[in-house]
Amino acid sequence: MKTKIEWTDYTWNFISGCTQISPACQNCYAKAMTKRLQGIAKAKTAKMRCQHCGLDLKNKFTLKDYWGWGTVICTGNIMYSIDNTIIVDNHPHDAFFLPMYWFGWDEVIFHELFLKKILDKKKYKSGSKIFVCSMSDLFHEKIEFLYIDEAFWYMEKRQDLTFQVLTKRPNRMLEYFTKFLKSKIPPDYFNDSVYEDLKKHIWLGVTAENQEMADLRIPDLLKIKEITGCKVFVSVEPMLENVNLTKYLKKDNDSTCLDWVIVGGESGNRARATKEEWVIDLYEQCKDYDCAFFFKQKGNHFIASPLESHSNSFIENIYNTKEFPRC
Repeated sequence: MKTKIEWTDYTWNFISGCTQISPACQNCYAKAMTKRLQGIAKAKTAKMRCQHCGLDLKNKFTLKDYWGWGTVICTGNIMYSIDNTIIVDNHPHDAFFLPMYWFGWDEVIFHELFLKKILDKKKYKSGSKIFVCSMSDLFHEKIEFLYIDEAFWYMEKRQDLTFQVLTKRPNRMLEYFTKFLKSKIPPDYFNDSVYEDLKKHIWLGVTAENQEMADLRIPDLLKIKEITGCKVFVSVEPMLENVNLTKYLKKDNDSTCLDWVIVGGESGNRARATKEEWVIDLYEQCKDYDCAFFFKQKGNHFIASPLESHSNSFIENIYNTKEFPRC
């Protein structure tokens, strides 16, 4: 769907739920939004009744063994997910399609039926940038590699789009590219042609809200870049402290470096502070090493702390800098 996120054009969501794993997750917008969407979904389905026997969804359906088909079947005394083979021995009465966020935040579910939406060229216009799984994490531990593989298959079908895959789990992303994907193709092709299409239109990124997360996640990300040749980026949002990325930026002819840095303060009523001096420092790091810099927002708790050595026009230029990775 169309989004107001400045560094992308559309979001493509086919996973609901997630698990908070680092400081950036504390005030997760996706969690709050999922709760609202779940309420809407529950209200929508509360009045659904089987046309044959009158059985309703309330307290008649569990999430056990459910894996994203999006449909439950009434057999006269209970509801089953469509992939539960027990319905074969019964006589289905009626079928119900459940909204994605009916399952809430704590159940991480891959909704396979939502993948094909990306093939709609009227909804996702050619040349657009697509934020993949803005409401979850494609590389969550509960998402099997087979399903991740299917998501990349759909991305390959739309090479006219640029996909932006942002994760807080680069260790799983690295495992996917080094073990799972490699095991399925002839070794002779692994470092040659297999990634030619992938590297043209897929950008891979990690969140690095502080120095600890930067040093934990970026090394894996750069290993992935070395394997795939994809452009890689870091989202320093919310920026919770000064972050030094110089050792991950381009040096001489080294191509295994970051291509893009996104910076932003935290939004919301409980936003934590972002200091202007941190933003200035990171901007100067990117300029020194010719890395694309994108300032997204100040957030709701921005502490202005201009340095005497910087003019107001210089600082304003930082906030208007919205660069994308170099071609």
